[in-house]
Amino acid sequence: MPSLLELSLQKSLTDYNTTKGASCSTRTMCSTRTMQRLLLFLQIMVLPLLTPAPPPPLQITYFYPAFSPGGYSSEGTTFSLPLSTMYEKETFGIVQHGDSFSREYFESLSDEVRDALITLSRVPDRAVTQDRTVTQGEVVQVIVCHSEPGAWNVEGGPRYQTSKCPPRAVAGERRVVIGRT
Repeated sequence: MPSLLELSLQKSLTDYNTTKGASCSTRTMCSTRTMQRLLLFLQIMVLPLLTPAPPPPLQITYFYPAFSPGGYSSEGTTFSLPLSTMYEKETFGIVQHGDSFSREYFESLSDEVRDALITLSRVPDRAVTQDRTVTQGEVVQVIVCHSEPGAWNVEGGPRYQTSKCPPRAVAGERRVVIGRT
């Protein structure tokens, strides 16, 4: 779909060709070729400056106690399931983090929720790097640590044994880390 500027430039050229330069005072300015060159210059040089670049592709990994009962779990599931419908399977995943896996809780989930969470699950040590669909320099890693802050892998490390969130950065990686309590 053409931008507003492109449509405006096209209309200017059409209007100019219709009037055949009747209002121009000099022959050089009135030539169709000169107008076309000017419009082409604007299209090539100016339009790209006015058109915002597309956002970089995202690789989102959501760390939370997905398979454990509690507030962090239900809140994380409430956030992650709708988010997963907005992104390709390869660019959105979850990692069990911040609490132990609970078989009882896992079996209490509806089949639909359980299947969705299993499909989205990633292996903790490879969560951020697996299933990349774009090259490392282009992708922006978005890592969400949704658990109690004692589980976060920040200065001093987590206070107890859990998956590392945020995981160690890969050289050259562009990333955003979000801590959510």
